Amino acid sequence: MQALADLLQSVRIGMARSPRRIARPWAMWMGLTCAVAAGWGCRRHEDQAQRWQTPPSDRVLEVTASPTGDLVAVTTESRVPARASVWIVAAEPMRPLPRLVAQGRESFGPPVWRPDGQALIATLLAEDMGGRLYLADTTRASTAEAVAKPPSAWPMYPAWSPDGTRLVWMETNARNETYLSIMEVDTRAVRRLATTRAPGPPAWSPTGRWIAFAGRGDPKGAGEGAEGADAPAQLYVMAPDGTGERAVPNSERLRRWVWGSSQELLCRTTGPDGSQLSIFTLNVLTGGRKALLEGLALPGRWTATDGRPFWDPGHRRLLGTVELPVGDGERVSSGTAVVSVDLAEGTVRQLTTGPADSCPAWMGDGEHIAFVRDDEALWVMATDGSDQRRVLGLRDLR
Repeated sequence: MQALADLLQSVRIGMARSPRRIARPWAMWMGLTCAVAAGWGCRRHEDQAQRWQTPPSDRVLEVTASPTGDLVAVTTESRVPARASVWIVAAEPMRPLPRLVAQGRESFGPPVWRPDGQALIATLLAEDMGGRLYLADTTRASTAEAVAKPPSAWPMYPAWSPDGTRLVWMETNARNETYLSIMEVDTRAVRRLATTRAPGPPAWSPTGRWIAFAGRGDPKGAGEGAEGADAPAQLYVMAPDGTGERAVPNSERLRRWVWGSSQELLCRTTGPDGSQLSIFTLNVLTGGRKALLEGLALPGRWTATDGRPFWDPGHRRLLGTVELPVGDGERVSSGTAVVSVDLAEGTVRQLTTGPADSCPAWMGDGEHIAFVRDDEALWVMATDGSDQRRVLGLRDLR
């Protein structure tokens, strides 16, 4: 039992918003890989939370918009008592109609919408300290169903297949093993994919042919670092049946990526101080790279834990947050503002002024953006930053 308690504590630390050191090597890797493509939340830096003399007990953690654009999934956190709640909210400001679909002790990544927008998957730490995947049918006024509740294991960062029939996720168990699991949604049949590379959050290719993930080492130990150190992370792809696993050439240490086409990843990197942005494609077959944007100057430092790269459906625009100084004199602290990057024009636009705007997400129509203000309220705005409207706040989620 003590080993299980130690494992749980490591998982909780690895998922916390502040970038603390994690004692176990596997947990250190998990803390790194949980910042990879298919399931990041929008956890903010601890110095941002220090804007508050007394950090609020309740806050909004994550926001994701449905592909149809009429619904938004909101994850909230209460510290006392420890509780994470997932809500479905209608995006119309005059009638938000929030619906609670799942609750647990802690969130393990943002809710993910099925491609047709009619279902939502969320992963939470349950009250009995086990991990759960909750499936909510957005067409029914009911709570979510726990479709996966593995004993002594914690499922995290699920991803839908393009046709919405399968789910794949990253899972960690009480034996310190991290692996991928896949489910046939109709039958609820779950099986573990055969990988020993301590995988990070997975992502399906647009055609469903491959699943990509970040991993380290190899089954025969050839990738192990010197003196027991972790080997450098790199990307891998495999077929959904677990066969054909192989490394993606020229992908070492990539941490920010999404699928851009059937065989190319869109990757982004930032300069040494985080205020320059570069974007390139990576061919998963050849490892060939093509620069799309190099050294674009940003109005502030790109937040390292700002969540997944929020690309619009056509992969033409990117949302993110930047850290900006707030206040003057001796009261200067760090705030955050939402920015968008136009890939074709190579320009960046600051959409909000802060001091605490975060979690940006494209709405389904591509003409509106949802975001969180002051860790407390859901807002919607036009893509140029105009027409900012408050939808609802934490007090409305009761």
